[in-house]
Amino acid sequence: MKITLKRLLLPVLIYVAFSALTFAQTNASADKEIRDAEIARIKAYSQELDDYAKRNPKLNRVFGDVSSGTEGDKIRWREFKGRSKSDTNYISSLMSNAFVWSKEGAAVLVSCDFQSPSGDWAHDVNYYFREDGSLAKIHAQLNTFYGNMTVIRERLYDSKGKLLSSSQQFLDMETQKKKKPGEDGQEFIDEPITAYRTVKALPFYIWLSKTPAAKTK
Repeated sequence: MKITLKRLLLPVLIYVAFSALTFAQTNASADKEIRDAEIARIKAYSQELDDYAKRNPKLNRVFGDVSSGTEGDKIRWREFKGRSKSDTNYISSLMSNAFVWSKEGAAVLVSCDFQSPSGDWAHDVNYYFREDGSLAKIHAQLNTFYGNMTVIRERLYDSKGKLLSSSQQFLDMETQKKKKPGEDGQEFIDEPITAYRTVKALPFYIWLSKTPAAKTK
């Protein structure tokens, strides 16, 4: 009798296990499709914002950290009016600055430039925000003399802040050819990316929220 039950149960167990595996694979496939579709939407959206910024180079608002960047000096952000990214030497000399494009009153593209007081490295970081203020994408390029490297990184996030995908490239800063950090004997020192997950997390948000955003075309 026991042998008979085992023989009867074995096919059932195999079926259950197979069904569970099939269900898991189906769910994984569906999740991948949803993820891939969201990634495609984010890439298309960020391209639209890049195009929008190029068409409207003077519709940005400009912010900068006017502190010296030395240890102990408090960070002090302020807004600069009547300036553009192409004709402002002073703003480009600051340790941190940001150019903000808005749509319908919501900040959607923030282009930040960070650099060391000594000028040994510069980090250009673009933040792409949805109209609800959530972070959709980060595109960053680090140029550093520490290792003579260029590092290009991209991170995409869903509306809840979950990382969907990330990529990075290591290049020789002069030739822009692929190079592993330290392979030429030069010490590479990386610089982390600050991920502002919402518009409200921006260090100059208090300034951004005080003055109405520039009108868009």
